[in-house]
Amino acid sequence: MLSGTKKIYLLPMFFLGMVLIVLTSLRPIGIDADSLSYLEAYKLAQNGIYVISEPTFNFFSLISTTFFYDNNIGIGFLFFIYAGLSISIKFYTIYKYSSSIYLSILVYVCVFYILHEMTQIRVGLASAFFLLGIHDLIMGNKRKYLMKIFLACLCHFSSLVLIPLVFVSAERVNLKIILLTPVLMLCAVLIIGDMNPILISLFQYLPEPLSSKAISYIVGVEQFGRFDSVNIFSKFTLSVFSFFILYTIACAKGKCIKPADIIFLKLFSIMLTLFYFFSSVPVLASRIFELLAVSMILSFPEICKKIQPSWIITLVVSFWVCLYCYLVNLKLIGM
Repeated sequence: MLSGTKKIYLLPMFFLGMVLIVLTSLRPIGIDADSLSYLEAYKLAQNGIYVISEPTFNFFSLISTTFFYDNNIGIGFLFFIYAGLSISIKFYTIYKYSSSIYLSILVYVCVFYILHEMTQIRVGLASAFFLLGIHDLIMGNKRKYLMKIFLACLCHFSSLVLIPLVFVSAERVNLKIILLTPVLMLCAVLIIGDMNPILISLFQYLPEPLSSKAISYIVGVEQFGRFDSVNIFSKFTLSVFSFFILYTIACAKGKCIKPADIIFLKLFSIMLTLFYFFSSVPVLASRIFELLAVSMILSFPEICKKIQPSWIITLVVSFWVCLYCYLVNLKLIGM
């Protein structure tokens, strides 16, 4: 996209970003699933009791309590900090690296805004740093990528799963392997059934406290049913898989595959493979999937460019993300 064309989006993006930040900051406590928990953690942090381990939450809470004595105002300011940083980083990334600013913003607002900025605020900020780091993967700048993932880990420790992606190369790709890997993993999960013994044996090799925390998720599922089950054939994952297949076919038919296409295809494959692999542990499967899925903000415009006529697939993607927002995301805030 030409820089002159991009400048048209500057003012609308600025006002849209401000509206989204204000909406996030002023939302009523309890409208989403996590805000009450954050309020309690915020109150405890005032007394030096830190129930949330990530340093960014405790640091932002300290800033907020320094300026505001009223808890309701203080927690709103905390939400403002998270939303301000997360939305600003994501909009900057979209403006600088997206091949279709309109489509990237639509994907973000419909699929990720409510989930990340109104519910999972720590993951939301972590995913913003990952989104910004995708360009470093494409350019092969491993050091810059790791710096951004380090910042993501300070926001949410689940971002540790993003570190091995530093070895993902944009130089070459085997489309058959990329496409077959999640298919074979899905088949293996269906054949094996209970993946928990395998996961426990693998988690034992993780360093503490990651090992005990990961195993506790499995125990929580098996003994107490603490988490909602994952539907590996949900409409959302099947839709994502369908877009992945279309993307792979389009790249196979094309004369050349750009480094960006290689990275996005590999992220699709890794995202789906890990989702199926961890499907017996819902909180891990969904968290990893949601972190990696933020790449769709940049990859969907590339898919639409690859498939001709591009306006048709753009219309399909636009309709799909709007439908997802209406059927799934609005429910997260009781609508």
